[in-house]
Amino acid sequence: MPIVSESPRRVAILDLDIPVYRCAISCEKESNWDSVKRSVDLYVHDWIQASGSTHYVGFLTDSMSNYRMTLAITWSYKGHRKAGERPRYYEAIREYMVEHWGAQIMVGIEADDALAVAHTHFESLGIESVIVTEDKDLLQVPALHYNVNKSSEVFRISEEQGFKNLWHQVITGDKTDNIPGVSQACQESLTGSWNAEIKQGDLTSSEKLKLYKRYPIQELYGPVSATKYLEEFPLTDWPMAVLQLYIDKYESEDYCCDRGTLRFEETFALIYMLRTEEEAMVYLNKAIDFKPLTAPVDPGIFDLFEDYG
Repeated sequence: MPIVSESPRRVAILDLDIPVYRCAISCEKESNWDSVKRSVDLYVHDWIQASGSTHYVGFLTDSMSNYRMTLAITWSYKGHRKAGERPRYYEAIREYMVEHWGAQIMVGIEADDALAVAHTHFESLGIESVIVTEDKDLLQVPALHYNVNKSSEVFRISEEQGFKNLWHQVITGDKTDNIPGVSQACQESLTGSWNAEIKQGDLTSSEKLKLYKRYPIQELYGPVSATKYLEEFPLTDWPMAVLQLYIDKYESEDYCCDRGTLRFEETFALIYMLRTEEEAMVYLNKAIDFKPLTAPVDPGIFDLFEDYG
């Protein structure tokens, strides 16, 4: 059964990075800007309508100022994504999101973080909100969610589910964002930042290979094996269990005594979504402006789509 709002207002917290990219790709060959805007409006309209919201607030990411770029030591954050030109209408759609939909560009943190922070903010005021995205990372946040990749209806992530999702992902990492989990880090390249001392040293190829092989290739910790591992422990012990997993895999007396701990701290920091304004302000250069009640869903926006069902 869908979760229907019992409140006179429900705020949709929108991850607008996703429709910007999706619409830019789908409209690559479109020559009419009005048609592109209509595509964007339909996307956002469908999100708001499906989430059963009466108000909305939306966020975009200023990618170049993302604090995770400096936290990523093992592999560059999102560094595997090919550099190149953006889709044809990418920048124009971002501008349209700001001008027409009131999107707020987050400087320092990601839109993902802003979604989690906004939910905490509205919850503290007794305002019902729904996190609206297609990104699995937000499933670590206890809240109402609308994610079409998971369900066609609004669903709730409980405190326990959010906690479990977070620690599963700290084990498995996130290939989408180039964040290595336990096994992926075991198989890292010699060119990785952690191996700079090997790369820059006066070692022969055979000596480098010998040193590299000190890190054994382990079994892949995917969702199933991560669950199997964690279920051996009480829920309250999961953080320490994951830390110990990293220590067991990476620390050895003959090389680096704190390697596993450092990897664990790095992975957690990259995976974790900020939850409060206080956490966000550590990194944020531009304050988040929470004014959902000044941005109600305009009935005219819905009228625009009468011909499209």
